[in-house]
Amino acid sequence: MRGDVTRMTPNEFVAALRELKLSQNGFAKFTGTNDRTVRRWAHGQQDIPQWVGVMLELCRRCRSEEHTSELQS
Repeated sequence: MRGDVTRMTPNEFVAALRELKLSQNGFAKFTGTNDRTVRRWAHGQQDIPQWVGVMLELCRRCRSEEHTSELQS
């Protein structure tokens, strides 16, 4: 199953952070990751681990569900 997950590109990573209104520094603090590592991911200087894509997708889904719940109230 783990092999089915594709790695994020730097553009996808930056777009996901923007969508979630997270700065690179904020994401680093949130995940306990060194801020230089996050910058390297964003600039394509280091491969983005699969867990990052999974975490950002979960955050997007949770945010979407919260928004949907607010609209239904």
